Amino acid sequence: MVFGVGFIDAAADLLVQGACPGCARPGSGVCAGCARWIGAGVIGERFRAVLDMPLWSAGEYADPLTRIISQAKDHHRHDALPLLAQRLALAVAGLADALGLAGPGLLVPVPSAPAAVRERGLDFTSTLANTAARHLARAGLTTRAEPALRQLRAVQDPGGLVAAERQRNLTGSLGAVRPRSARWLVVVDDVVTTGASLQESVRALTAVGIPPVGLATVAATTLRTGGNQQNLALLLPNWGSSG
Repeated sequence: MVFGVGFIDAAADLLVQGACPGCARPGSGVCAGCARWIGAGVIGERFRAVLDMPLWSAGEYADPLTRIISQAKDHHRHDALPLLAQRLALAVAGLADALGLAGPGLLVPVPSAPAAVRERGLDFTSTLANTAARHLARAGLTTRAEPALRQLRAVQDPGGLVAAERQRNLTGSLGAVRPRSARWLVVVDDVVTTGASLQESVRALTAVGIPPVGLATVAATTLRTGGNQQNLALLLPNWGSSG
């Protein structure tokens, strides 16, 4: 019997479900050690030269978080999504606290490519945003997620592109539709590298008259931070539950 590449990939994905997506230690879901490492990440403001508004992230884009995000996005490790969404919610909460925001607010995810959505079986960033909104509601900050951004054209894989090339690759690639009313809007994503995707998201939303007040991500590829840093995970211990 001959099996196709898709079948082999699916079988391989199934086999790793009994191991931690961060360290491959046998078990179900993210292991306690990886969860502690991720939970110790500094929640604070990051800086990108192309962005002119506050950007908050929940930690450094480094292993095991790098592997966990990769496994969740591209290897169907959906059991890691609650932990990642929790970190995104903490980044939004830090931003909201720094800006003095009160609900209702809107979380707008950077859209995934349609081909990626079909391959993954879900829109990864939208799923994170929806789950993060539930975490925030339990903490007393009313938000909802809404996919107000959409891709207008295909873009090149950003791997290997330098900052200027990423910016040219993404400029004009997104469009926006006006969402239902909210007091404020935050663009959210899983990882910020150069900031080009967030910059394009801000441009598209501003073009239709709904500029964001800030940006939030699960992780950032650098750790140069501003003065605002908070261990919100200690202040909000009940956020460890999934949802």
